[in-house]
Amino acid sequence: MGNEERARLLAAERENEQLRRRLAAAEASLVIMGKAHELLEQTLNSAAPEEPGPQIPPSLMSVSEYQKWLTRYNVT
Repeated sequence: MGNEERARLLAAERENEQLRRRLAAAEASLVIMGKAHELLEQTLNSAAPEEPGPQIPPSLMSVSEYQKWLTRYNVT
C-alpha cells in the first residue's frame, strides 16, 4: 500500500468516526425529543377537561367562542 492510499484510508477512517459521532448525537437527540413529546402530551391530556366535539384552537375562535373559552378555563 502506497503513501497516497494510506493517506486516503486515514482520511476515510477519520470521516467515518466523525460521522459515527454525529449519528450517535442525532439518535440521542431523537430519543430526548420523543420523551419530551410524551411528557408534554401527558401533561396536556391530564390538564385538559373532557369536552365533547372537536376542540378549536383559541386563535381560530370567534370573539364569542373565545369569551366562553376564557370563562370556562377561568382565564378572565
